[in-house]
Amino acid sequence: MARLALVLAVVAAVLGLAAGPAAAHAVVVSSTPADREQLTTAPSIVSIIFSEAVDLRLGGVTVLDTSGERVDDGTTTQPTPEQVQVGLEPDLPNGTYIVNYRVVSADGHPVGGALVFSVGTAIDETSASGVAQAEDTTGQIAAGIARFLAYLGALLASGAAFFTWFVHDRMSHNRPLVRLVLVSTVIGVVGLVALVVTQATLATGTGPLDVLNLDVMADTLGASLGWSVVAVLTGLAVSAVAMYQRNELAGQVAGFYGMLGVGVGFALWGHSTESGNAWLSISADAVHGASASLWFGGLAALSIVLVGRIRAGGAGESDAVVLDMADGVTTPDAPPEADPADDAAVADTDVGGEPGGVVDTVGVVVRFSTMATISVVLLAIGGVALAWIEVGSLSALVESTYGKVLLAKLAVAAVVAVLAVLNHLRLLPAVLGDDVEPGAGDAGNAARWRRLSTYVRFEAIGLAAVLGLTAVLVGLTPPAQSSAVSPSGPFNGTKSVAGGQLNMVLTPALAGTNAIHLQYQNAGRPADIAQNVTLQFSLPEKGIGPIERVPVKAGVGHWTVNATDDLSIPGTWKVEDGKRLGEFEQEITSFYVPVT
Repeated sequence: MARLALVLAVVAAVLGLAAGPAAAHAVVVSSTPADREQLTTAPSIVSIIFSEAVDLRLGGVTVLDTSGERVDDGTTTQPTPEQVQVGLEPDLPNGTYIVNYRVVSADGHPVGGALVFSVGTAIDETSASGVAQAEDTTGQIAAGIARFLAYLGALLASGAAFFTWFVHDRMSHNRPLVRLVLVSTVIGVVGLVALVVTQATLATGTGPLDVLNLDVMADTLGASLGWSVVAVLTGLAVSAVAMYQRNELAGQVAGFYGMLGVGVGFALWGHSTESGNAWLSISADAVHGASASLWFGGLAALSIVLVGRIRAGGAGESDAVVLDMADGVTTPDAPPEADPADDAAVADTDVGGEPGGVVDTVGVVVRFSTMATISVVLLAIGGVALAWIEVGSLSALVESTYGKVLLAKLAVAAVVAVLAVLNHLRLLPAVLGDDVEPGAGDAGNAARWRRLSTYVRFEAIGLAAVLGLTAVLVGLTPPAQSSAVSPSGPFNGTKSVAGGQLNMVLTPALAGTNAIHLQYQNAGRPADIAQNVTLQFSLPEKGIGPIERVPVKAGVGHWTVNATDDLSIPGTWKVEDGKRLGEFEQEITSFYVPVT
């Protein structure tokens, strides 16, 4: 319990240090009026365009003067999925005005912020800062802790239940595993409930009492978060039921599908759902989560089994637990006439004289080692796929906050993986009797078993820290999901698409004639992954478009529009690339381009 408290304290500290300003998952591309724009006449509406579709059900847009009085008409509308706007009172007097907004991004995360503009005078920064909504740092930290508890409990419970039916011999020390699954299930449920509460609080900005409002809770769970919570809760319930099965087949079925439900459940909410290739991203995320469950939950369960059997076999001051397999199994009270070479006797003899002895424990360790090896490989494959999808480039990996936290997570995971490899290649053969030190006797082999148990606990603690960093990552915006938007000058943006990536360069991004270059790539090289391409231009804030144009193919995966006068009005243009994948399949990729 002391170690667990220390781990939780460290993770909470990591979450607190990482929780700076709330990282919006839907980025504000532009607004009318623009942020900090000084107008000569009062506008009639305020319009905000985001980088992806947003949900207004839990939030909205309010416009205040410097005294905190509302000057909007109270009705926020959504002309397009990415655009929100609110009408203003007629003939606003000269002064500074603050636009506060709260929406939920398409990947399910709350987004809030403030914009400032003035009419007839310079912006009063001091008064504006006092009225603009402040970042809810406490809420962000609480949401991070909730995510961590949900991950910790769900992965522990599902992984330990799988371990019980596919790895454990179930001969002794079963009750501690049942307790582990039940306690972890409770922790996971508490984390999920806290996650829903913090989600509603951040989305509405009115406090945790919103959980008492059924409409608010329905809207909070109405999107992908609801399906994710249901799937994870189902996985937890099935994992708990697995621990009370007497039939092996029923237990294995429940253990497998409980683990699968948790892995898939976490993949149904978050960054993966809004990547350029959602199915690939969700699949990689599900594999990542399920593999983490097997490794993390299995480590915790193995640690409990090893500690229990070492203590059970540690009679006498020598604390000798096991001997080299070549010498059989011995306890201080073992009868001298026992034949240590009798495999049947060894298999049925515990270090304390009960089932679950050395041969059984060795079998558990070997089976877990095999499972852990497969899990680590799958975890790495899923993690690399997710990292490439979410980050998009090596430069973003070292330049963005998301990339830096991801590198920290990878570093901790790598240390744990190295420790696991050392256990597998050096300590495990020694425990199995392939590398017994001459003259080590009972004490030498017992020491190796205790060392293995200690290293397993260290691995589990390291993975708990990895889960804490994962909880931080979920609260940050992946670089690949925020387009490279420049306030002026040429636009250069890259997004993930089916089969690779699409890079679009629009130059000079000035009102008038512009040239557009589209380059499809796979693994950094030009690739013909589109049969034909169409472009549509629209300016939602002005009600213009869509205007359709057909680019000309200029090379491998390279399509161009050499000169177009369609972007002749300043504003944030929505440029949609339609890529035909087959006779009946088309993919649309959207860019938001500020034209000045």
